[in-house]
Amino acid sequence: MDTWYRRMWSDTLKETFKHRIRHDEIILKDCSFCGNEKYNIEFNITKGVFHCWACEAKGTVRSFFRLSGLPFDEDEWEPSVIKTQTKKTDNVLLDGFRRINYKEWPRFFTARGLGESDADRYNLLTTDVGRYRKTLIIPLYEGRRLVYFVARELQGKWYRNPKVERRDIVPYFMGEKERMCLVLCEGALDAISANKVGFSSAVLLGTRLARVQIDKMKRLGFTEAIVALDGDAKKRAVKLCTLLQEHGITSRMAFMHESQDPNSLYVKDPSRLDEILMKAKHPSVAEKVLIEMRT
Repeated sequence: MDTWYRRMWSDTLKETFKHRIRHDEIILKDCSFCGNEKYNIEFNITKGVFHCWACEAKGTVRSFFRLSGLPFDEDEWEPSVIKTQTKKTDNVLLDGFRRINYKEWPRFFTARGLGESDADRYNLLTTDVGRYRKTLIIPLYEGRRLVYFVARELQGKWYRNPKVERRDIVPYFMGEKERMCLVLCEGALDAISANKVGFSSAVLLGTRLARVQIDKMKRLGFTEAIVALDGDAKKRAVKLCTLLQEHGITSRMAFMHESQDPNSLYVKDPSRLDEILMKAKHPSVAEKVLIEMRT
């Protein structure tokens, strides 16, 4: 304890944070993430991690120093994408990432139908350093298990997603309406929009759905699916509907105009997105032929 304390908790830091020492823990009075001032943020010296019991922010001691803007050995600090797949918590704080503030990017949030409360609800993050600098980072979960994240540029339109194996994961948001009917979307913002009108929604993370993912959907308890791809991907949506049907999941398709997607529909009129998802149906033979001919 004494060695770690002298090395990491210099006189400068001791002056910066009001704290208490208890066995192998250092307990701060103020949480940098939620503002709680009741000594709820604890550092486990043995494990080198911190945890705020008020807002559930978690991470390594290294990430805390980075996020707090405090001096830390730059050469030793390196964000890890692969490690994010092993963390299991509702409110994960990834190394080098911080909770995004709605007031920093109000136009971006408004343009995508995101409200101030959504930053907390979906644990939306950002970072000021590294590859994911100035991106909206959306952590994705299977239930309570963090399995992946996507990062969308805040001042552009491109995604910078981690390159890890994604064929065996089904990241989803549990909703209120038809909970065990899963709305399948192309993008994370589309899935959030569907979830905000009450549906359980999943992010496809690719152009195809693997058999292992379909099997996992069934194990998770989802017996129905609504395929809600972008309006210009009708042919792919039909194939996905057929594939799901063949593997024992009742499937329906949300019919949208070519220029529409779930997120753009939600931005214009949330009730319209709700209506289209509620009216989703399995494409008839005639509709399949027409879609095949038009695309």
